[in-house]
Amino acid sequence: MDEIMKENPEILVSVVMPSYNRYPLNLYALQSLQKQTFPCSQMEVIFVDDGSSDETPNIRSQLTTPYSLKWIRNESPLGRSKARNLGVEHASGRIIVFLDAEMIAAPTLIETHYLAQNEQDGLVVSGCLELKRLYTMLFPGFNLEQISQLHALYGDNRQVLTLIDQFYLDGSSSPITLLTSEEMTNMEILEKRSYGVEYYNDILNQFGNELEGFRFSWINFCSGNVSVSKELFIKAGGFDESFVGFGLEDWDLGYRLHKQGTRFIHDKTAIAYHQEHPISLYSNWQEHRKNLYTFQAKYKEIEPKLLILSMVPAFKKNLIKLNRYAFEYEELRRQFPSEFTLISDTITSLLSHAALLVSEQKDIIRLTEEAGVSVEILDNCAKAVKKVRKRYPKLAELYEFLIIL
Repeated sequence: MDEIMKENPEILVSVVMPSYNRYPLNLYALQSLQKQTFPCSQMEVIFVDDGSSDETPNIRSQLTTPYSLKWIRNESPLGRSKARNLGVEHASGRIIVFLDAEMIAAPTLIETHYLAQNEQDGLVVSGCLELKRLYTMLFPGFNLEQISQLHALYGDNRQVLTLIDQFYLDGSSSPITLLTSEEMTNMEILEKRSYGVEYYNDILNQFGNELEGFRFSWINFCSGNVSVSKELFIKAGGFDESFVGFGLEDWDLGYRLHKQGTRFIHDKTAIAYHQEHPISLYSNWQEHRKNLYTFQAKYKEIEPKLLILSMVPAFKKNLIKLNRYAFEYEELRRQFPSEFTLISDTITSLLSHAALLVSEQKDIIRLTEEAGVSVEILDNCAKAVKKVRKRYPKLAELYEFLIIL
């Protein structure tokens, strides 16, 4: 990092961290940023307390940081998108790193983002496709799966295992910290007490870290650990504040960045650890459904519309198959701009209506009937699909799957 130290002591990187009722996980996240290999004099953290009702406001008196800490307090919650946009408004750095309030930053995280962004323009850099989950605390609200993961990660520590078992037997209501502040910045300990999520391994194996040929590369804009230049962020319009609650606001911004030519890079050395906490699966699921429809309805392109299939068990997490569908869909439209529009229009209509049903908490059944697709249209589509099946087998597969839902 000598070349950075020689530059003028100005703010080069702004870390934007929104937070709502994440104490003390947010405290640990801020502490992890104190131990960065990147010069603290050239980074700042904009912490946006989005109307927290827990002990978050007390952090300011508990923490002395070697980096510049800008503290913004919203008296009532504004939501993820507004909080992040507000943070960027106050950012001085050319490079913006978005980091969620429960993320423990590896010591080289900010340096990794800076060097990648400084090497070439027009990039989004993220490490989220290889997410690591970490248990720094024991919470009374953990579900059975989380308790099982705790046992697996601390299986070599009889003292902690006994503590976990006794904690739940006693019905304890006060969280317990499992790692010391020193351990939370020790890479050996962090790796030992965390586990990787393999959702996207097949994508990385097929398309590589630069995601070449992957039409959904914009899903790499995951706001938990991602960087982009402030200029590109502003040009794309920032986060869409119409998204409310959990999910899709980051992918939406990623998609707009993609449309303006931004490249997306996965950097496995951009490491941050997600501190696990109790989750409301039902609430998150309902908000995700509505936001997925909002996202899909904004765009006419096929890629956002295909995402609804991620809600169908047969396609769950199979973005490689969706990538092939998107490729053949666009190839059909390019090769035959007017001849087979009935196929593409019908597919688009069915996908759009599927998203509407999901947003209304309805099952995707009798889709053609619900979407008002007539028997005549289906007959004509069947004839058209027969003509193109050999050349576009995956597109034919998609159409035939949709009409039997």
